[in-house]
Amino acid sequence: MSITKLSVSELYKKCDLSKFDFNSTVELEERLSSLGQERAISAVELGVNIKSKGYNLFCFGPEGTGKMSLVKRILEKEAAFRPTPKDWAYVYNFEEPYKPIAISFEAGEGTAFAKDVDDLIVDLSSSISSVLESEEYKAALNIVQQKYKNKKDDYIKFLQKKAKGKSVSLLQMPVGLVVAPVKNGEVLNPEAFDALSPAEKEKITADLNAMQAEIENSAQDVSKWEEKQRAEIEKLREKFIKNITTEPIEKLRQEYKKNKAASDFLKSVSKHILDNIDDFLP
Repeated sequence: MSITKLSVSELYKKCDLSKFDFNSTVELEERLSSLGQERAISAVELGVNIKSKGYNLFCFGPEGTGKMSLVKRILEKEAAFRPTPKDWAYVYNFEEPYKPIAISFEAGEGTAFAKDVDDLIVDLSSSISSVLESEEYKAALNIVQQKYKNKKDDYIKFLQKKAKGKSVSLLQMPVGLVVAPVKNGEVLNPEAFDALSPAEKEKITADLNAMQAEIENSAQDVSKWEEKQRAEIEKLREKFIKNITTEPIEKLRQEYKKNKAASDFLKSVSKHILDNIDDFLP
């Protein structure tokens, strides 16, 4: 096969721009075309124009063929002639966690609401940490703790007074109150106790059992005091936290008062914070 040498002019084809009635391709209306996919385009357009609920578009084909770009162009073109849709936000359902709540907003408000809620939680988390570190809260907490400490101290003094006339001593250990045998004011170790006479052992053992029974009978009262202390501390925390969370949450609720679902959600956020204070601590 012979080879023919081409000149530069033969490698160049000049385009006559005078034949075009536009100055730039930007002026041209975009055409929805995809090589060899006329039926696909028609199917998408048909699907987009079905107004009934329950219909969806399913696009199938090799990657890189432009199917998603084509569908997007068709949807954007159609959307330009339709009313702007509402925003939809899915929020946590504190009553039924597996059933999120859908809230509709005017266009653009959904994003603003999401940001407002995020900012609110960040601000409240910081405020909650600060108020629980405040001197005012610590002073109020100390009053509650001291009240129940005094109760326990009085209880121990009462038991120690009862033990004083017996051959036993009350020891405060990490596990609680422990009774120990005593002779001549000294606590006996196991070896010293074993060295006592049978009569002394019998008397001390009786005293030990009596005092142990006294402690066990009073244990229920101690448990009740501890429960009351925890309840008072919880109530105190709620009081302080409610004081700093109510205003910002109510302010945001007022901003969305025309949207009952959004306002109700913010109200549930307020309750959730008070019910789960530890989740908002560092």
